[in-house]
Amino acid sequence: MSEIKNPQETLGPPPFFLKNPQARAYIIFGSLFSILLVADLLTKHFAALNLNLGQVVRFIPRVISITYWRNDGMAFGWFSGGTTWLIVISSIMIIAAAVFYVMYTRKEQRPLLVHIAFGFFFAGAIGNLVDRVFLGYVRDFIMFDFWPNHPIFNLADAWINLAVVMIVVYFIIDEVKNHRRKRRAKAGQLPQEGDGGGLDTQSDNERD
Repeated sequence: MSEIKNPQETLGPPPFFLKNPQARAYIIFGSLFSILLVADLLTKHFAALNLNLGQVVRFIPRVISITYWRNDGMAFGWFSGGTTWLIVISSIMIIAAAVFYVMYTRKEQRPLLVHIAFGFFFAGAIGNLVDRVFLGYVRDFIMFDFWPNHPIFNLADAWINLAVVMIVVYFIIDEVKNHRRKRRAKAGQLPQEGDGGGLDTQSDNERD
């Protein structure tokens, strides 16, 4: 009779990224970034290919319209006419954000929300930067009819704004947790640094 082998022995050890939560988070970040960036560039291309400049198509009446506009400024049409400076500023911001992201997530494991937020941010920032570098303007096509003056934007602008919201929410929650932790420590509910370890003392009492 042949010996039945353990499936784990047959398949071998799981890949590194499946065992390491930090590696999994980076893979999720990279995958999300790629999907969002492609979605932004494809929708811009579709709008430019199928709509004339300034043409408006009512998607949801009185709510959302699809149009096509060339924006040589920032998000929602702000600061138009400064393409060169915006390329320089955007590049510096992307590099600075990349350095911060690597330094902030490399030292210790961060919640998945951080990686998701930066995935949204980089997809939006690089998506608009690609337009500015290769076209000299950003292709916008989404318009909220209920918004005064009807600002026009694209998915990249939406990604950046969602990223900012997620990052702000994360740091607010983190600050609240740290504040609660400090209050518990002052009240004696958590062990202070160098107190010999409250968890060991509890274990000794339970053994008694």
